[in-house]
Amino acid sequence: MQTSTDERSGLSMSEDDLVNVVRDFSNAYVNQDVEKTLAFLTEDVTWVAPEGTFEGKDEVRRLLTWIPHSFWWRKLKFTEAGLGILVKENKAVYEYVIEEIGETGVRYQVAAVSIFEFGGEKIQKH
Repeated sequence: MQTSTDERSGLSMSEDDLVNVVRDFSNAYVNQDVEKTLAFLTEDVTWVAPEGTFEGKDEVRRLLTWIPHSFWWRKLKFTEAGLGILVKENKAVYEYVIEEIGETGVRYQVAAVSIFEFGGEKIQKH
């Protein structure tokens, strides 16, 4: 097991720890648990999404609160795919499939990739 080190904070986590953070973060997001999702983020987090770039937990909180009311999907699931979660130093790349059930009951699948940069033990960029 290799250890990943964030030079800015001096903290280190194992690759397995970083993989688990990404999985737990993703589960909190899928379950629309705003506070639990935010708990995985640094105070100065940067979240880049199709809706825009959100700086800091307050902006991300507004995004996470808005998302469930703005999309047509009723149920969301992430399934690891392809390479799964790869870790190098303080970064992780997550390849997955988003499975959605829409308002009409139609199922959709979309391939997705998320990139995470850690600041210590929390996600600083997403």
